[in-house]
Amino acid sequence: MYINGRTAKPSSSVPFSNAEAQTLDSSNENDSIEQIVVDVSLLNGTEPFSIVEDDSLEEPDSVVNRFGISFTDFEVNLTKGYGSLTGHWKYKANTSTRRVNITMKLNYRKNWLSSWEEYDSVYFNYAGGLGKIEENSQSWYPKKAGQYRMCASGVITTVSGAPKMAACTGVVEHDGGTIIAKKDVNK
Repeated sequence: MYINGRTAKPSSSVPFSNAEAQTLDSSNENDSIEQIVVDVSLLNGTEPFSIVEDDSLEEPDSVVNRFGISFTDFEVNLTKGYGSLTGHWKYKANTSTRRVNITMKLNYRKNWLSSWEEYDSVYFNYAGGLGKIEENSQSWYPKKAGQYRMCASGVITTVSGAPKMAACTGVVEHDGGTIIAKKDVNK
């Protein structure tokens, strides 16, 4: 018998038949507790189909990703006010910024059942100010009522490399710049 390209040794325990449900003695029928008994070989990874918990895919926010930046170094947000939606991105580097190449897109959907479609975009491509913080913003005045989000993606070149980044904001409800007039009661 072969498992994963290796010859499997016959064992006295079969991995799929080691679990049993048992009811413990209890004074009240409603308070009964069920216990599952699992063979130790399933839990410690010695059997081919063992239960091994792997949480190595979880990254804390402070971990540096494969592009050399942490996810908290690139921030995006979308705010609304006075009939406009303003998208803003900010990048905090450990070294001086040499070049900015970011595309910021405003996405729209009528409601949560609809899919996202691009409403408008703006392209930022300029030499960096050689500082450790780069940021920019764009204001839009959309006429459609619905839900909006802003996504920014691109490359910011620093003296130590060119990390790629992409991020989207949460959903912002917008009324489409509709002005509701008040009618006089006296007329």
